[in-house]
Amino acid sequence: MTTFYMGNARRAAVLLGGSMAAMLAAAPAMAQDAPAAAASEADSGEIIVTGQKMGAQSVLTVPVSITAIDAETLNDAGLNGLSDISKLAPSVNLVESFGRAANYLSIRGISSTETGTPTVQVFVDGFTTGIPTGAINTTLFDLERVEILEGPQATLYGANAIGGVINYITKKPGDEMEASLRLSGSEYGDASAIGSVSGPVVPGVLAAGAAVSYHRRDGFLRNTATGDRHANSQEDLSARVALRATLDATTIDFTSSYNFTKDDCGDCSYIPDSFPLTGAANDTSLRDGLVDTNQFSRNIDQLGPQYLRRDGHTEVLTIEHDFGGAVLTSISGYGRYDTSIAFDLSRAASRSPGLVTYVISDTQDEAYSQELRLAGGAPGSFNWLIGGYYLHSSQESQTYLGILLPNPINLQDIRTKNYALFANVSVPFGSFVVSGGLRYDHQEVASANPLFALAGKSTSNEFLPRVTAEYHFDNNMMFYATASKGYKSGGVNVGTPDPVAPRTYEPEFLWNYEAGLKGKLFDNSLIFTLAAFRMDWTDRQVQLLDTSGLLAYQTNLGTSHINGAELGITLNPGQAFSLSGSVTYLDGKIGRYIDESGVSDFYSIDPDLGGNRLPNAPKFRASLSPQFVTPVFGSYNLRARADVAYTGERYFDAQNLLRQDAYALVNLYVGVENDNFEIGAFVNNAFDQGYHSAGNLTTLGPLMTTGSPRWIGVRSRIKL
Repeated sequence: MTTFYMGNARRAAVLLGGSMAAMLAAAPAMAQDAPAAAASEADSGEIIVTGQKMGAQSVLTVPVSITAIDAETLNDAGLNGLSDISKLAPSVNLVESFGRAANYLSIRGISSTETGTPTVQVFVDGFTTGIPTGAINTTLFDLERVEILEGPQATLYGANAIGGVINYITKKPGDEMEASLRLSGSEYGDASAIGSVSGPVVPGVLAAGAAVSYHRRDGFLRNTATGDRHANSQEDLSARVALRATLDATTIDFTSSYNFTKDDCGDCSYIPDSFPLTGAANDTSLRDGLVDTNQFSRNIDQLGPQYLRRDGHTEVLTIEHDFGGAVLTSISGYGRYDTSIAFDLSRAASRSPGLVTYVISDTQDEAYSQELRLAGGAPGSFNWLIGGYYLHSSQESQTYLGILLPNPINLQDIRTKNYALFANVSVPFGSFVVSGGLRYDHQEVASANPLFALAGKSTSNEFLPRVTAEYHFDNNMMFYATASKGYKSGGVNVGTPDPVAPRTYEPEFLWNYEAGLKGKLFDNSLIFTLAAFRMDWTDRQVQLLDTSGLLAYQTNLGTSHINGAELGITLNPGQAFSLSGSVTYLDGKIGRYIDESGVSDFYSIDPDLGGNRLPNAPKFRASLSPQFVTPVFGSYNLRARADVAYTGERYFDAQNLLRQDAYALVNLYVGVENDNFEIGAFVNNAFDQGYHSAGNLTTLGPLMTTGSPRWIGVRSRIKL
């Protein structure tokens, strides 16, 4: 199967490479005329966003907390994947708890579980599969911008967006011929290449584009059980083709994307050497502080098969027709991902050398959706939006437990249907604007497990309101206040026959109350956003293990509350120097939660976790990015940049036993560039800061995941 996947990957690269070469050969002098300014930016430097689905808006006039990162900033900061986004948006956190196969997103401390429904939805050109598979690992390439909407976005985006939404907006081909090539290489055999080309096929009517991204890396972890010194090697291939047709008042966009991921380690977590591995209940080693989980290690101890393979594609068709006073938008999407993962379950150093227990899991995800909406109005006047949405997704998974031979321990078939109607209106009264939205969301989740002869259905019917008031001052400032409701749908537990697991679990809900101020100061040289919020999180879904300790199920336990504030600034005092930064403060506490998993009992702590800090919700996270640009010779400039990301003390578990101390990661870059060429050197994690990116508390022991070490390399860019 792996050979088949790699064959597809190579064929995609060859086909797209041929397309790029043909288009470059057909466009001589035109390729040298770069656009004067990126389409995603207004003349004032403000980024234009479309996350509210009511046309293009300045990020400073949108009455929600939104972070927008344009293509130039993505390139300047050297952001390669979604895990890098937190360097510039500290409210976002990607938790790779069990490698890249079971990672999940957290925004403002609102996170999911490893196998649960996501709390943050990732959209590419308006389409999401509704599942974390695939989209989270999508490489950031050939993008116009990334939009991060923080807090529940259920009114416009529906179920399972209680933490927020991340929108990838891909670059659309146009009548200007463009081509670019980015290359980078660094330590640990790290190498990447990104190429893109776009231009007119029939000028004024049809344009086409193609892009390919390839990345590989030797691992930095050593597997002491096998002697492999590059246990966590990775390889990624992504490709995309795009078409745009402009027919009078109608615009048609079509994109087709392909993604392939291969990791040599399915789950690279490890148990610290200092953990005693007693295997006995009432283990007090963590409680008494005898195990320092901040002593990181770059060694793992795993036998048996180890790998992650993921192969998938998505197709999105967007049609917009302008009636003059209203715009009709249709977004049709389809996606399929096949994932296979294997890892060693008996990763303890004290295991019997002749007995290796491993897990193999194969999953097939498929989804298609249709959104149709009609929006009307103009800036400063009455605006309105009505729409409908349909999603159908399916997930089939097979899990095997291997000792001598693999045996099936879980077979699941999950089918989800979602229907929704939504509306939003915005009414101005001079400088004061009142907005309101409402969504009716109906979701059905049907699950079956033929191995355990279990089946069931869960149905949710929710009304999801949002109310916003905003006031626009004469001095380029805006104040807003909003209240909104989000929810994550319920489901059916068919993954275990244990009667301890309830057959169904209910939706979880979140109310967000937020006030903010946005604007410009000092002759527009300083742009700032400020927000304060409170979120009430009820009927939270948590993941527990059954009495076998192998099979998981979901249930509703307790409440949580989060108070927080965010500040973002962009300073441009002159052409030579610029500074951007942001800070997020979170006070996230568990309100009510009695731990029924048995983990608290194992470590001899009180199972009443009320008052504990929320996992993966540090009180402080901050980013700071100074950049200096000055002419050096001819048309070339010297550009020096630093990106500093600070993460305060945080816990990885609800029991608050696995604590990661505060740390800061510093990335540096210096290079020379002009409009068409760039070359420079970079160092990521410049001070080789050791840290854990994730941790899980289990009765096997604390499973910790180590972050990346220092990375030194060079990168270049050619743009025609």
